[in-house]
Amino acid sequence: MEAGELDRFYLQLIVDFSGRILVRPMRRTLPIPFVFAVISLFGADTIVVNVRQSDDSIRGQLLQQTPLGTPATEVDQFLQHRLRHAENTHVAGAPGQPYRSTMLVDLGHYATLASLYTFGPVVVQATLRFDEHDKLRDIEVRRFLTGL
Repeated sequence: MEAGELDRFYLQLIVDFSGRILVRPMRRTLPIPFVFAVISLFGADTIVVNVRQSDDSIRGQLLQQTPLGTPATEVDQFLQHRLRHAENTHVAGAPGQPYRSTMLVDLGHYATLASLYTFGPVVVQATLRFDEHDKLRDIEVRRFLTGL
């Protein structure tokens, strides 16, 4: 190798089993800004629900992503992979349950003056109901206080 080639590539030394030193060029790495741009593009597909807005607004936002009549498997994929739900929670229910199955997801929580007295936040939860053909038939949003 010429000196110019050595300057272009960082050479990595590897020792094989017989003790010989092998030299190979290190693979080129992607620039850090490019990596962040790719990550932000994939993260842009995540749907975040503002839990402080009205129940009707939250329901409307969910219906934009999963209109009535959407198959349960598609709704499950949306809830599992695209919707940001409350930390340390999971989606309850699954597609293929018996007639009139439901899925439940905690969208998030927040503190209010009333929640200070119960020592727990207000939890916002969405219940997605399905018909006998496993198609989305309704979304209900509810809030409740947790704590003592």
